[in-house]
Amino acid sequence: MTLVESSLSVFYNCHVYFEFLFSFTLKAIGKLVCLPAIIGCLKKRGTLQIYVSHSASESDQDNIRSVLENDGIAKYTFVYVTSKNLFSSGDSIFGGRGTLGGFVKKVDLPTRDMRSQRSAERANAGRNSENTTDFTVAALISRHVVNETNEEMLTVGTNRTPIGHIGTQNGSDDVDFLTVDVDSVYASECDPCFLTELNVRMFSRLKPSAAIQELISKPVHIWSAGSKPGVGLIVEQDFKTSNGLRVIIRDRRRGEHFAREGDSGAMICYEDPDTEVLYAVAMMVSEVQPQQCGGVRYTAQILDDGLQNLSLINDCQFVLFD
Repeated sequence: MTLVESSLSVFYNCHVYFEFLFSFTLKAIGKLVCLPAIIGCLKKRGTLQIYVSHSASESDQDNIRSVLENDGIAKYTFVYVTSKNLFSSGDSIFGGRGTLGGFVKKVDLPTRDMRSQRSAERANAGRNSENTTDFTVAALISRHVVNETNEEMLTVGTNRTPIGHIGTQNGSDDVDFLTVDVDSVYASECDPCFLTELNVRMFSRLKPSAAIQELISKPVHIWSAGSKPGVGLIVEQDFKTSNGLRVIIRDRRRGEHFAREGDSGAMICYEDPDTEVLYAVAMMVSEVQPQQCGGVRYTAQILDDGLQNLSLINDCQFVLFD
């Protein structure tokens, strides 16, 4: 065997070994996140960070360590946190008829601005902005779900808490989601973060419409009352409809559905494995079943395209929290 062949063999064996460790860690995480004391898990710099409720008992922590030991996870740390149930992306709305996409800032544009300045600001709708100290918290929900329910108030969670009046913002036939101004009494109870696939809350960046093509064949996920999480792959990125631009997604794993009934409006996210940045990509719209090929497909409204449209007709700017 030559030196080059020997080096390639070592490289290949190391690659296979680390792939094995990665899949092994994922299985362990799958078990951990089901334990009642665990808020979520995060892999960071080769160490598994385990977010544990501050009220976890010694018995709870012993159970966690037992799972880690049985699955051969030696590098881990506990992060003890105090958690409070907030309204958040993935919550059910209208008694399970749809899913809350998340929350954005609605920033009113100064009336003294010139038309050209307003147009430039609206073009940046949805993109994270630092100059947004005065804003209204707005919820993102599915437009077709609202049309089907004919509800006047946005109700969230199993208790169906009414957090905002529907109709305060103009909708558009070109977009299949709506924004709803959250009542001021509930604004502080709205979690602006989104979930990673491993159930860790993070602030998200908006994926620009022009960059969606980078996500072809990339793994994406949703969280909802029925999908915890739903995992899929983007297969098409320029699907034009009467309701604007969409992406098409397929199931990532055979026999595991990406989305289920009641998931309309769920936020589709992508986490960059290199930068560990979480991106908000699109909002779930529909399930389709092509007759000429096997497998279910799902369509989702591109978030950037929709926010720009809604910003234009409402003369404001919708911006992700950061």
